[in-house]
Amino acid sequence: GLLLIKTLVEYTDNRRRWLSVAKFLCYLSLVFSIYAILQYFNIDLLFNKNVKWVYQYPGTQYIHLITFFGQHIITAGFIAVISPLCLMFKGLSYKIMYSVMAIAIVLCNSALSLVAFVLGLIAYLLLTKKYKLLCSVLAVTALAVILVFIKKSSFFSFSGRLLLWKEILISCKDNILLGNGLGSFAMNDFTFLSKRILSAHSEVMQVIYDGGLIMLLLSGGYVFGLVRRVFLAEKKMLLIGYLCSFISYFVICLGGFPLRIAPLALLGILYISALEAQTI
Repeated sequence: GLLLIKTLVEYTDNRRRWLSVAKFLCYLSLVFSIYAILQYFNIDLLFNKNVKWVYQYPGTQYIHLITFFGQHIITAGFIAVISPLCLMFKGLSYKIMYSVMAIAIVLCNSALSLVAFVLGLIAYLLLTKKYKLLCSVLAVTALAVILVFIKKSSFFSFSGRLLLWKEILISCKDNILLGNGLGSFAMNDFTFLSKRILSAHSEVMQVIYDGGLIMLLLSGGYVFGLVRRVFLAEKKMLLIGYLCSFISYFVICLGGFPLRIAPLALLGILYISALEAQTI
């Protein structure tokens, strides 16, 4: 990952490369969004809805918005972290893309991805100083949150993550400084509620378990330095677009596991490289 970032930054001879990457990602996310929406209506030309590896939760409605990821939450996260890139383009087609992505995320039924999507939009409105529109978005968001809490308060639950994170901290207290070794979380057969857990469902907790406080300090220090350099740089629209996407990505990192999924990890590498290239 570090070598990829280094190579991408060094071979960035102009910003048009990152503009082309942003356009490609927008169209790619649109394809995933349309496919997810089609799956919601049981229109799927590639996968049969009865295949055994599709996720189905007891006592809940059947969820089939897996696209190519095998899980609806990963699909929603993938779309959410790309969606802010659409905001930096003025064309109507990109606004339509953004709307389709929003619909797909809602249908995927992922609270974390919705939060990432909304925070990416809020960050864009703040950075572009569109305060009137920002107030409207905040008002609609607040109303939507209230309605969801009334109708289905469990939607915004942490799904047991708080208890899981507590267990993780307890298990690594003896190695809190250096951690248990990179990749050890998946190898150590960590169990939670009698089930084997392959990810901490938080990249912060995963870093603490694997690399300890030293690794957390190193990675956190780098992210802080990157954000500092970004805010000191000239705020061109290309930089704002990638920064908003990076913010959405960071939100997913706090409650998900994007670095454990290759396509999502690649998005993180691209976003960091884009920001680094534009701050040099």
